[in-house]
Amino acid sequence: MKKTRGNAGLLAALMAGCAGAAFVAPAWAQTVKTQIPASQADDSKSSPESSLVSDIVVTGYRVDATTSATGLVTAIVDTPMSISAVTDKFLRDTGSTQLMDAIGSLTGVTGQSNSGETPTNFSVRGYAVAPQIDGFSTLSITGGLGSSVAVERIEVLKGPSAVFNGNVPPGGTINIIYKRPSFKSESYVELTGGSWNYKSAELFSTGALVPDKVAYLIDGYVKDSDGWVDWTKHDERTIVGALRVEPIKSLRFDVGVRKTSHEMQISTLPVSHEGYIGSGSPWGVPLDAWVAQNYGPLEPPQTITVPQYVPNGRRGNVLGPQNFNKSDLTVFEGGVHFSPNDAIELRDVFISQKYNWDGLTILQSGAKVIGADRKSSVISGLLAGDIAGSGWENKLEAALHFDTGPINHETLIGYQLAHSQSDHYRVWVGGPALNSSGQPWDYFVDGPRLLGKEFAALTAANPNPVINLSKTSKVRTHAFYVAEQASAFDGRVRVVVGGRYSKTSTDKLGVHAFTPQAAILIKPFDPTSRLAETSFFLNYSKSFTPSGLVEPNTGDVVPPARGIGKEIGVKTSWFGGRLASTVSYFQDELHDIATPDYSQQGQTGMAVFHLGGAGRVEGVEGDIVWTPSSALQISANYTYLPTAKYTSYPNVPQQEGLRFPSTPKRAFNLSARYALPEGALKGTYVGGWLHTQSSTRGVLNSDWQYNVVIPTQTDVDAFLGYQFGNCDLRLNVKNLLNRDGYVAGNAFQPASPRSAFLTLRIAR
Repeated sequence: MKKTRGNAGLLAALMAGCAGAAFVAPAWAQTVKTQIPASQADDSKSSPESSLVSDIVVTGYRVDATTSATGLVTAIVDTPMSISAVTDKFLRDTGSTQLMDAIGSLTGVTGQSNSGETPTNFSVRGYAVAPQIDGFSTLSITGGLGSSVAVERIEVLKGPSAVFNGNVPPGGTINIIYKRPSFKSESYVELTGGSWNYKSAELFSTGALVPDKVAYLIDGYVKDSDGWVDWTKHDERTIVGALRVEPIKSLRFDVGVRKTSHEMQISTLPVSHEGYIGSGSPWGVPLDAWVAQNYGPLEPPQTITVPQYVPNGRRGNVLGPQNFNKSDLTVFEGGVHFSPNDAIELRDVFISQKYNWDGLTILQSGAKVIGADRKSSVISGLLAGDIAGSGWENKLEAALHFDTGPINHETLIGYQLAHSQSDHYRVWVGGPALNSSGQPWDYFVDGPRLLGKEFAALTAANPNPVINLSKTSKVRTHAFYVAEQASAFDGRVRVVVGGRYSKTSTDKLGVHAFTPQAAILIKPFDPTSRLAETSFFLNYSKSFTPSGLVEPNTGDVVPPARGIGKEIGVKTSWFGGRLASTVSYFQDELHDIATPDYSQQGQTGMAVFHLGGAGRVEGVEGDIVWTPSSALQISANYTYLPTAKYTSYPNVPQQEGLRFPSTPKRAFNLSARYALPEGALKGTYVGGWLHTQSSTRGVLNSDWQYNVVIPTQTDVDAFLGYQFGNCDLRLNVKNLLNRDGYVAGNAFQPASPRSAFLTLRIAR
């Protein structure tokens, strides 16, 4: 196990850097990232019901309005759908440099990263979903989207949203919203050092180049970190640049680019079956065959984490890195917004993405790399890939606001065109791992597998990959959508009706669907009562998810999966929005799933898909955010999912009725932050985050054969900070209780021991 290695010299320099701080900023000014319209300057007033052009109000951990649900800035209490959000303040306070670190703080959202190669593999209400970028679909689930650098907030829209997100599963949508240039100047440098030789630095600046005409944003970030297990690491380089140009008040041009590079070596936990170790099974007999012979074909071959393979416990994993990844992601965004008056906004927004995994390396068959004699098994060969893809998406929208007597209308009309493709897909497969003597690799004698070096050696010896494809998987989507928001009785009744027609073609084979949506929200209480900002809502919507698969025998495209979502709930925004909550009951179903069968993948390297699968999720969610003053903010949420299972799984009866992987039945989060407003310790703040979840099963390709149970677990993180002058010094302690076991929602990655990080931010 790697010992804690701090950065004493670095941290001492950081402390000295703040000793001469020149001025004192109010504590609350450093804890809020806010854009407040003039009409909202008095925080006793609630957020506007909806608006074409209003800014989003973000107060500490609280978000009063979002755009993900309707395409317009709409107050959460006036939106007839469940919405959760994570702010940049929460990400910063909790030291969450990766989105996977903080995504579990939201109701119904879990991380499903199985072995580390996909750190943005999330699920919402049990259904796996790739995150969006500023409302655009993403092309990749590589590490480039995992970074929280320059993230303004993360909005999670629960349930299917047909109008904007028809091509997603019914569980919901995750929208990563990045920071934009501001005419208000803000600059800072942030340095962090801590356990496992962690070092990072960030330089951020935004402000006006030409007052009220041109604004800029730049953000540079560097991170180098060893893992807590020897031979592991995570390095990141991110640079962001953006411009905002407003030649006249009614016209705005936006352009921005984000480039991220990651290099990761990640160790995973060895998983096997009881009795396999020391059984004397010959080297050429893989684990699957041994289990089938001794227990029967219906027994999961992998059921436990094997202590014998980890003599020092889970934290002394001698296997070393089982994933080596080098990934690059470049995102370019541009847009034109024209608002001739307060009733009309025309916008044309564009995104271009390009990603590359130029060193994706794993051990063949994941955790089945060790034989009965603790040495490499017959299927322990290296699987290496060089994968690249690109694509673009354009949205042309018109947002209209008009009155027809007692009814207020807000209408959004849009057209979407998107294209993506696999630029190249190359795969190399190496033979079983042998040591210098030509014998099966012994992890206890020969040491860990250094996959980066093995990848270089493999490709040098075999320059021609076994799979070499280019310009494939060409996907093009056309979509038309219309949404009408009608409100009456001074906004006490709000109706949302809309629909989306989508046509998606994969290699010129197309599928299409119309997905409707209808929702209603009512505020039944007298506008002058204390319960005035209490709303009840109903939401119904369908979803449409193309499979991207082609039937091998006929060449026909596999039909899309189709979802239905229903939800009923209540929302509050009391005391001027200081106490906000949502409670809802929901049912989300998905039909016509192309379900994978991995039963022979360990031997053939391929999965077979069967048509006609179905899944169902049913449960209750509740969340509350309380900000009684600028000094105190508390948020809590609870998710109860009694049903989250496959109701149909053709040709694989073991999967039918099985709970969705990495989807706990119960989950609870509590976070709090308190800043001392006065006295000798003024400027001091303290807080923490508690996450607890019930037991669930592990995840690896949603395969019943990897039936690894993740026990009930509780994670606690804490932070303590002090603001003095223009400096903010913060100590973060991760895994305060020093919990052993797995990373939350991950059956194969060991949890890090208690660790500490010290961060200094110097602002201007």
